Amino acid sequence: MALLTFSYDTGAIPLLRIVDAFASQHGYSPFLDDGVTSNPETKAQFTRRVIGRFIKDVVRAAETKAAEDAARDGIVDIPLT
Repeated sequence: MALLTFSYDTGAIPLLRIVDAFASQHGYSPFLDDGVTSNPETKAQFTRRVIGRFIKDVVRAAETKAAEDAARDGIVDIPLT
């Protein structure tokens, strides 16, 4: 497993505001589906998971496109006579 660590200067935007925004935009709920039980995943954990999923999705999309391009380039002309 590789560990990706980086920093980003958010300027005057506090971390809590960023975490709240990620939670809001990506469907975090403080309760589980039953609407009663507290969600054991915190907003910060949820945000990390969303960012991780985004990274995986970007890598998967890039590698899929590269594989599709390579497959397309490898197709030889098929004459229909």
